[in-house]
Amino acid sequence: MVLSRRRLTWSLVIQRMELEESWTGMLAWVTANGRRLFGLTERERVAIEERFVKQSKVFVKAHWNARDIQNDNQWFSQWAHTVTYCLMLLFGTFALIEYRRFGIGAMEVGTLYALWKIYTNVGKYMGNLVGVSVKMQGAVVSVRRLSALLNMKDQRSMRGHVKQWTDVGRDRQSIEKWWSEVGQERDIVLQKGTTFVRPHHCKEGA
Repeated sequence: MVLSRRRLTWSLVIQRMELEESWTGMLAWVTANGRRLFGLTERERVAIEERFVKQSKVFVKAHWNARDIQNDNQWFSQWAHTVTYCLMLLFGTFALIEYRRFGIGAMEVGTLYALWKIYTNVGKYMGNLVGVSVKMQGAVVSVRRLSALLNMKDQRSMRGHVKQWTDVGRDRQSIEKWWSEVGQERDIVLQKGTTFVRPHHCKEGA
């Protein structure tokens, strides 16, 4: 069920991510320019408010769709387990009655309890497995988005730095060594004890 609907899950999660990015950008712009909005006319402020409300409605709708498709996968597994669990209880109960009443079959109380315990554990771990699979679908979208950002032409120069950050240990010597290498790559090397002195012809007004 989860694997057959993974493309639909990906598309809805991607749509929610893109709309969330747009909505967050609009919210950040309004927050950063809050004071400047008082200089706008009433019609301009109303237009900005209507645009923000419209983006909020579109984003909330996409968020609901992505949330519902992810929760629906888990609900389906719980529903299937509940149906089979009820059928097992009916079968076990009638089999136990036939054995205790008429001596037909071999169902006993211990056997019925073992079946109940098995179905309970299977349903529990199956639900956990489906939940992990659903979360992995969302994680796949995030990893692909991050990979796409790192593969952009403007960000390719950061690949080496990302690799170095993953290899650098937490000790201070490794971090200082890494920064010195980065400085040498950029032709910026600051030695200890270096003093910067302004030329004499640039000291006027200082």
